[in-house]
Amino acid sequence: MGIDLSADIGGSLTSGLQIPRKELIVELAFLGGGHKQVGLFLAAQDQHILDLLEDEQIFLPALTTDDGSWSVINKRQILWLSVRLVDGSLPVEEADEEPMLYERRVDVEVHFANADALHGELLFSPPDGKGRASDHLNQSTRFFRVWTADSLFIVNKEHVLRLIEIERASGSKES
Repeated sequence: MGIDLSADIGGSLTSGLQIPRKELIVELAFLGGGHKQVGLFLAAQDQHILDLLEDEQIFLPALTTDDGSWSVINKRQILWLSVRLVDGSLPVEEADEEPMLYERRVDVEVHFANADALHGELLFSPPDGKGRASDHLNQSTRFFRVWTADSLFIVNKEHVLRLIEIERASGSKES
C-alpha cells in the first residue's frame, strides 16, 4: 500500500512544494502507429518543450485530454509531437522571447518506416561551414523541428528513414 502524497493535509504537506506550470496541448504520434492528444506541463519560467524531450529522463508524464487520465510515455517511442500554432506563433513556449531569425530555410519531406511523411520547413542557423540540412540533423540532439503553416512538429531523429530536400517553386534549392 502506498502513501498518497497528493492529499493536502491542512495545507502543510504540499504547500510551497509545487512549481508553477503551463499546460501545452500537443498531438503525439507513436512508433508503430497511433496518435494521442495530451497535455504536457512546462515550468512557468524558461522551460521549452525541447527541454522535456531532450533531458535524460526516459519517461514523460502527460495528461490525456479525452479522459483526463495521467499517462507516462516512453519518449523513445514518440515518432513526432505537434503543437498547433496560434496566429503563426507557438501558444506557450518562446512567447516571451525575441523572435528568432534563422539563416537557412529548407523545404523538406521527412520519411518514416511505418507512417506518413511530414512536409514542412527546417529553419536553422548553421555554424560556419556547416550549412547543409544533414549538418543540422547530425547535431547531438535527439529531436529536430519541422515547421508547417499551422503547426510545429518536433521529430524524433531515431525514427527518420530519410529526409528529402525539396526544391522551391523558383527552381533554386537552398542547400
